[in-house]
Amino acid sequence: MKKHFENIWEEAEEQSFKSNTSILATIEELKKLLDSYYKYVVNSSQIDSSLLFKLKAKKLGEILFLIANISKLESQNVYACLVNIIQANKIKEIEENEEDIY
Repeated sequence: MKKHFENIWEEAEEQSFKSNTSILATIEELKKLLDSYYKYVVNSSQIDSSLLFKLKAKKLGEILFLIANISKLESQNVYACLVNIIQANKIKEIEENEEDIY
């Protein structure tokens, strides 16, 4: 049976929370992972495309795992956070389109 994203996210929160790391240590690790991902993007022409895809997928999974840890440590509702930013972006897009009309 296939798991829903919400269940996978909650499992990631629980697993990552067991590491008992501080929020600052988690953010520092996240910065390292983002820098590593950035290097994959910058050097993409020097890496075989199928290998690059696998490397980036693994790194993105690690990044999301740490973000799940942050959401658990900070007691953030990730769904609500995403809904809010999506709504804010839609409003911004509408406002920008209105500016183009006038």
